[in-house]
Order: sequence, then C-alpha cells, then structure tokens
Amino acid sequence: MGPTSALAERLFWMMDSLRETGELRYEHWAEHFPRGKKTFENDIKFLKEYHLKKSGTLTYSRREGNYSSTLFPRKRGSFEFLKRHLVTEPETPESVKNWDTLKQALETGVKVSFTYQPPDQQPKEHKGVALWALLDYDGIRYLAGQLSHRGLAKPTLFRLSRISNVERVFNTKFSPLPAELESWRKTLDVFGIYLGANTPAPQEVQIRFWGNEIVNYVKKLEFHPGQRRELHLEAEIPYADFFIRVWQFTEIVSYVLSWGGSAEAVSPPEFRSLWKQKLAEALRKANATDL
Repeated sequence: MGPTSALAERLFWMMDSLRETGELRYEHWAEHFPRGKKTFENDIKFLKEYHLKKSGTLTYSRREGNYSSTLFPRKRGSFEFLKRHLVTEPETPESVKNWDTLKQALETGVKVSFTYQPPDQQPKEHKGVALWALLDYDGIRYLAGQLSHRGLAKPTLFRLSRISNVERVFNTKFSPLPAELESWRKTLDVFGIYLGANTPAPQEVQIRFWGNEIVNYVKKLEFHPGQRRELHLEAEIPYADFFIRVWQFTEIVSYVLSWGGSAEAVSPPEFRSLWKQKLAEALRKANATDL
C-alpha cells in the first residue's frame, strides 16, 4: 500500500529536509506540520520500510498530476537545493587536480581525507570520507560522500572548489552505497558523471504513451535533466516517447500502469517482458481476458 495524499505530502517535505541537512529535525518539521514527535518517528519508519526498500520511488498525487520523488522531482527538491547553495566562482587548477585524485579514490574504493572551506567559516578537516559519486551540475563540480556523524552514516555534499589537501587513505575499503540508502543512489545517478566500479549501471527504458489525453498529461509534467521525452503530436494517433534511466524495472512498471492510460513498453526486451507479465497479472486479478 502506498501513502495517502496527506502523508505523501508530508513525507516529500521531510525527504527534502533530510537531503539538505541529513538530520532528524522534529521541531522544525512540526513548524510546518502540526504533528508530535511520535508521528514523525513513525513517518521515518515508514520511509525506511516503504521508500528506501522500494528503490526510492514514492508516489504523490495532487491536482497538477502524479509525482514520484525520482521521476519528477518537486521544484524545491534536490536540484533547487544545489542551485540555492552554489556560489559562482571559477574552478581552480588545484580543484582539477583534486578531481583526478578523487576519481582514482572512487574507482579503487578507498576513503579520502581533505580540508574543506565552508563559506564564511573556518576550514574543517574531514578524515576517512567514503566517496559515493563525483557530480557535475551546470558546470559546477561536487563531491557526494558519507561522513561518520555520531556513529551514523551522514550524506554530505561538498563543493569541489572548496576542497584542498586531498589524500587517499589506503587500506580503508568500503561499500560505496549501502543498501539502506537506495534512494540516495538514485538521486546521485541523475547528477553523476563518475560512479564507483562497484556501483551497477542503470539502464535506459523507453515508454510510449498513446492518445491525446495522456500525451497532453505527459507534456505538463516536470522532467529533470537526466530524462528526455519526444512528442509526436502530428501522428495519426498522437504519442509521446519517454526515456529514463532506472536501476530496476519493477517500480517504474507498477507506477506507469497505475496511471490507467494507454502506454507501451518499447525497450529494452527485459523491460517489455516484465511489463507484459505485470499487465497479465493485473488482468487476471480483474477477471479480464489474458494476453
């Protein structure tokens, strides 16, 4: 069972907050949603059991359409978070050198230590940072990593031009992306141009939507830069092709079939096969004619 609309709205807001701070800020959340700490604790439990274990996809319905935290990020989501926090400044020769060192560390799966200069603050030493991905967003480079914060894995984003004194810490092998942080894996992928050797590559799927009604609906959706769509409005039967990179097929199949519109799985073959299987199961449950 997915969340109700009210719960989904609260969970999306909480996920945005978690992405930005990496902290459980119950009092801050209560300022926006009049709920007690126990409710938020239950929400976090729900996120762990539903959101994270199901590859980071969580559907939210409202008048403007259907959203998924991965497929169609909210305007104030992770992309806007980067835009709000970046400071336009040129990349330095040292940052280019650091970029190469960090790439090597990521590819070999070792931790790094470095000095970080936050805006208007004293430099901070970070030791033994586990790397997740090196990111390039609108020409601005970032390091996404994992810090040890009071014994917890804390996702952190660093501006590359503010990093100095990068050193690899050998004999510190680690698993770059813990299974319980699957949603972060997907978030990183939409930015990432360098992912670790131990990280499986996503696959691109192609979905075709048929008919004026569904095509007009897809036209209005907000797409992030990691996706693309092709509209064929002049065809005898208008259709839209939608391309997205995904880590596994189950969630996207269930999500699109839930729309109730005319859609076709175009590629790859494994995606088409699963699509047909899930559709046949749905038809059997509805006592309809099988495929």
